[in-house]
Amino acid sequence: MFRFIYKYSNTNIPEVPLSQDHYPLEEITQLFEWRDHLSEKYQSAMVSKQYEPVGENEICVFPIDFQSTPIDAILYPIEKICGDAETYYPDNKKIILIYTTTEPFFFSQNDEALLSLVTKFTNLTFVLSGSGHTHITPTAETIMNMPNVQFVTKLWYFDRVHYNKTVRKMAQWHFRDEEVDAPDHIQDYVTCPNKFMLTMRNPRPHRLIMSSLVENSKTLDSIRYSRNWSLKALHIEGLLRDQDIGPEESIYQTHLILHSLDVLRKQVGESQYRSIIDTAFGHAHILDMPSVHARGLPAKWLYDDINIAIIAGGEGEGYGYADEKQMIPMYYRKPFISFGCKGINEEMEKIGFKVFRDCWDLSWSNADTLWDRVNGCHELIKDLQAMSTNDLLDVLVNTQEQINTNYYHITKGIFRVQSNENFLGSLEDACN
Repeated sequence: MFRFIYKYSNTNIPEVPLSQDHYPLEEITQLFEWRDHLSEKYQSAMVSKQYEPVGENEICVFPIDFQSTPIDAILYPIEKICGDAETYYPDNKKIILIYTTTEPFFFSQNDEALLSLVTKFTNLTFVLSGSGHTHITPTAETIMNMPNVQFVTKLWYFDRVHYNKTVRKMAQWHFRDEEVDAPDHIQDYVTCPNKFMLTMRNPRPHRLIMSSLVENSKTLDSIRYSRNWSLKALHIEGLLRDQDIGPEESIYQTHLILHSLDVLRKQVGESQYRSIIDTAFGHAHILDMPSVHARGLPAKWLYDDINIAIIAGGEGEGYGYADEKQMIPMYYRKPFISFGCKGINEEMEKIGFKVFRDCWDLSWSNADTLWDRVNGCHELIKDLQAMSTNDLLDVLVNTQEQINTNYYHITKGIFRVQSNENFLGSLEDACN
């Protein structure tokens, strides 16, 4: 039914520098390894490494994984693929699949180029896909309302991380499960038992809110906590002197926190904003990342002797972006609570993962405002912190079955069946 077509062996955009290794669609999804578990109508999918004749009922899909590359930088080769699709397969249903396996779909980075593309080729069906998406711009709304365009969320980063970690056995990748002992610079009090763990590497807006809430309340007393940013003059001076990261990274880190403050100025109240600024000028909380040049790969020791992991999502706005941050506690067999954009929990549930909805209230996670989503998470932390030892133990016992389910799904790759099934169904729907 589906024919995945590559013009150049295993890619449709050759010689384009991508942010990470390129894997063909069928490889990163392990589509054929799980073929026998899919519905019968999806088991006949095939791949062509060049343009070759196809059956009259086959849907021709041209996969283009752009990762983090701006679309306008690769617009010409995409247009060539679109022209070839019309020329070589005039009678077949055709899908130009433009997707990213490394990020949410960044509309603000790509929307003008995308609009010109989908407007130029109105006879083709375009499926845009990422692990969720960031804030939708007015131009993106125009694109999404075009009859030949659909957006499909697939947790591509789950595919990528699982493939690298479990299939390719890549150590020191995304997290360090082999590092079971804390390094020498970690003081003993850090590794004592804690109810929660919350580590935040970069100062995105939702993380700035959470840092303000945690550091100005008693919840800090029960959290194994870190944030590796500050607007203190000594901190910034230290960044500029750090030869391991260089001046560009130093400037980027400072710009990131200032940009996040600028975003929040329009989204939170005056007293909330003042608290966020005051906190940002406080000391950084150094735990597992002694310098910003550290890649932020959580080690096994970091998750030992905690009850619940608090996970700061990769994005605070947009929809559905789940990445390795949600996967890491699954591998480490810990319950977790995510905060950030809407739809994180729902997208994981669609492919069989448990988000502990039966263990605590997650209604705040889809609140309309960023503040309400982050504050709702912090209120839940406060409620769990206030529980008696026995009541909290009952909650943790209730999480165990879901912990086991998540571990099995992620390590064995079972999630790929439902994920691929949902994705192929969406491609089929896009043609109808």
